[in-house]
Amino acid sequence: MVSAPIKLGLIGAGPWGQVYIKAIDGIEGVQLAHLASRNPQKNSLVGPEVKISLDWQEVISDETLAGIIIATPPAHHAEMACAAIDAGKAVLIEKPMTLDLAAANSIREKVASCQCLVMVEHTHLFRPAFREIKRRSSELGPLRGLWSSAGDWGPYRTNTPVLWDRGSHEVALAVGFWGQPPESIETHVLECRETEDGFGANYNLKLEFSGSAIADLYFGNIIDRHRRFAVFFDRVVLAYDDSEPGQLLEYSAQKDIGEPRGNYRTILIDQEMPLSIAVKEFALAISIGDFSSVSAEQGLEVIKILSQCQEQIEK
Repeated sequence: MVSAPIKLGLIGAGPWGQVYIKAIDGIEGVQLAHLASRNPQKNSLVGPEVKISLDWQEVISDETLAGIIIATPPAHHAEMACAAIDAGKAVLIEKPMTLDLAAANSIREKVASCQCLVMVEHTHLFRPAFREIKRRSSELGPLRGLWSSAGDWGPYRTNTPVLWDRGSHEVALAVGFWGQPPESIETHVLECRETEDGFGANYNLKLEFSGSAIADLYFGNIIDRHRRFAVFFDRVVLAYDDSEPGQLLEYSAQKDIGEPRGNYRTILIDQEMPLSIAVKEFALAISIGDFSSVSAEQGLEVIKILSQCQEQIEK
């Protein structure tokens, strides 16, 4: 007997919402059943079997749906997520969870008071490379620190500051690895300026965790496109680089936390798209009644850290 597909609703069909549409279409046992969007091209983005609404509340109230994916500008996330929780729906929220701590806490309070599933789609926590490093971490001795560097020329968003847009990725990597809040935070603005396309900025965040372990994070939207990530153990450094996809890079141990250097050997890994993994795990959690709050707590912790960073910048 073939089980019925998990029916999902999607709010938002902007650039990232369209990536969700493609990802869901490729996952067996998961069906996009209702889309809410004001995108003029929305009718051409989905098949005739998908109901389309202009009003996002119609998706929330659709009793045929088991879960809601929110892929709107983050200023709307808290209102939509809380409404979906009240309607008894599981929720997958695109990062960042919100743009301020009060809004994130409103979601947490809902999660605490209701038996519900809320996940935050911090894309890089679903990367096979990140997960493989974390899986191997218990075999490699104490975790000394991690380093990341990522950016591009853009995007120049008017609805999400660079710190919150790109910074949520890098902070989530640190929170996802340590599973606890940092003991101290330093925020450094490396460069900021107006460009022809909008405001640009590059940042460095230094997060210190228990045991003097450091997360040294570089990111921005006025820098050449790249993503590099490394985790430092006593005996080895494991890293990945988007210019060398489908493999981990294993370096000899090095004293300083920074960009890995020297010779390395490669370890082949899976290349499944992180967003597909996120949607699969969301659907699986719905199907088995998993109400774990781990992802929501991580999302909240990322917002706490970014709020502190914002306060440091504004002083």
